[in-house]
Amino acid sequence: MQPKLRVLLSTTLLVLFSFLNVFAFGQTTAYTEIGLANPIVKTDKLDYSPGEVAHITGSGWVLDKGIKRVSINITEDPWFPDVLAYWVDVDENGNWSLDYQIESRHIGVKFTVIATGLVSNYKAETYFTDGNITVKTNVSAATIYYKKYSSSTFCPNEPIDELNSVNANTSSTIIAAALSEDRVKVIAPAFSDAGGAFISWSRGGTTVTTREMCIIGDQNTQNWTANYSSCVAPSNLNYSANPATYCVGTTITNNMPSVTGMVTSYSVSPELPAGLSLNTTTGVISGTPTAASAAANYTITATNSCGSTTAIVSINVREKPEITTAPVADTECEGGTASFTVAARG
Repeated sequence: MQPKLRVLLSTTLLVLFSFLNVFAFGQTTAYTEIGLANPIVKTDKLDYSPGEVAHITGSGWVLDKGIKRVSINITEDPWFPDVLAYWVDVDENGNWSLDYQIESRHIGVKFTVIATGLVSNYKAETYFTDGNITVKTNVSAATIYYKKYSSSTFCPNEPIDELNSVNANTSSTIIAAALSEDRVKVIAPAFSDAGGAFISWSRGGTTVTTREMCIIGDQNTQNWTANYSSCVAPSNLNYSANPATYCVGTTITNNMPSVTGMVTSYSVSPELPAGLSLNTTTGVISGTPTAASAAANYTITATNSCGSTTAIVSINVREKPEITTAPVADTECEGGTASFTVAARG
C-alpha cells in the first residue's frame, strides 16, 4: 500500500501545485480580464520628514474585498533587516488605507510599497522617500548641480563636472538627505533654460544671492528655490577683432565674442569669406582664408528664446605679399660685394 499511497500523494501535490501556479501567475490580469481598471496604491506625499506619517491608500481593489485581503510589503533602500509586512481590510468599494510612521533613522531612505491582492494576486507598486533637502525654480527649467558630503565643516571645492545634476522646475525635487554632520553643495546656473538671469536662492525668509551654497544638514526638511528673472534677450554683442584684416593661407587668431545674457545660437549674414567659419554654438570666428576679399561687413546674430542681438564685424582678406630678389651681377667672388634688387607685390 505504501507505493500506491506515495504515487497518489505525489499526483495530488502535482495537481495542487499546478492549481496554485495558475492561480498565482495566471490571475495577474484578473481585473482587466473582466473589463475593470487595475487597482492602484499611492501615498499622500512623495517625501516625508521624521515624525510625519505616510498615509498609504489603495483604490479599485474590488476583487479583493474583505478582511485582510490585501498584503502590503514595505522595503527600504538602503536595506534594513526588518520585514515590514501588513494585511489590510478592503471595503465594499475596493478601498483600503495604512498609516506608516516616519522615524529619525529614515532620513535618506527610499521606501518601496508593494500591494498584493490575495484573491486577484494583482500587484501594484509605489514609492516615497525621507529626503530632507529639495530644490526647485521659479521658472520652467534650470539645471541645478549638487553633491552631499559627510563633513561638518565645509563643502569641498570640486569642479562642476564632479557633481550630480537635476533638471529642476517649479516642483520640488529631492536631492539629498542630510543630518547635522552633513553638508550639501548646490550650484545654480547663471541663466535659466529660458534665458532669465539668476537672482537668488530662497527658503522661507532666508535669501542667498550667490549661485553656490553649502547647505548645513539638520533634522528638518529644507526646501530651496532658485529664483530667476523673466526671460531676457541677449545684448551688447562685440568681437575681439573688429575690424579684422587677414591674409590668405594664414590661420587666423580666433575672433572671440563677448555678450550679455545667455545665447543658444549664433548666425551670420552674408557668408564669411572662403575658409572662415562661425561656430553656431560659441560664436567664435575661426579658420584659414583661402581667397582674397575686399573689406565687407558681416552681421553676427546671437539668439535665445526671448530675442536676439547683433554685431557688425568688418573683415578684409588680402593676398600675401610676394617678395622676389634678383642679382644685378653674379661675377663677384667670395668675400666681394654684390648688388640685389627686391620687389614686393601684394
